[in-house]
Amino acid sequence: MSNPEIKNIYNCFRDSSSSINSLNTQALSENAKELEEKNLYDVLSSTIQQQLIFLDANKILPILNDIYSNIVKDLDLDFSNSLLTAFLMHTSFMLERLIKKQPLAYKHLNTLQRKYSNIYNVVYEHFLVIKDIFYCEIYETELAYIVEMFAEFAESKKTS
Repeated sequence: MSNPEIKNIYNCFRDSSSSINSLNTQALSENAKELEEKNLYDVLSSTIQQQLIFLDANKILPILNDIYSNIVKDLDLDFSNSLLTAFLMHTSFMLERLIKKQPLAYKHLNTLQRKYSNIYNVVYEHFLVIKDIFYCEIYETELAYIVEMFAEFAESKKTS
């Protein structure tokens, strides 16, 4: 997937987030958010499916979406379209790498595990389901990139 495609997806959802935030009533806001999330999910599914070789996005994205929701809940974070987009894209391609036994390397794994041990443990716990479903090894280095995403998001919310 090229950078312009990723930027277009991100801009589309960033702009729709801004319009949803401008709605005045709670009912309209909730309906708009549901529609936005459905549209985000549909666009991501289509985009990711075009890039996957072994897996079907329609089958893996619901699983990954549940994992995302559980992690966000356990870490007491707010829902974020940008974090969800990054998470679904990274983890979809991560699954293909895991099936091929070609995990990404991560230079400072031990440092990250110590610094963000809580986030790491939550992410690890929720990714055990992937191990059971796909019968593949879950590499610590791959989880490190996911931990990094959640850690950066959590830290950005503290400073906001």
